[in-house]
Amino acid sequence: MAAMALAMHENVRQLNHEFGGLSLRIGLQVGSVIAGVIGARKFTHDVWATW
Repeated sequence: MAAMALAMHENVRQLNHEFGGLSLRIGLQVGSVIAGVIGARKFTHDVWATW
């Protein structure tokens, strides 16, 4: 997972030179997690970890 996250980050960095305005944040969590829906009009999904 960490190798994939680093590869994704590098690809976005390269694309940012072409298109600009791109960003990426990646977090890795071990343990149990729950998913929740956030937003009333436009739903965005977020994952919250519990430990």
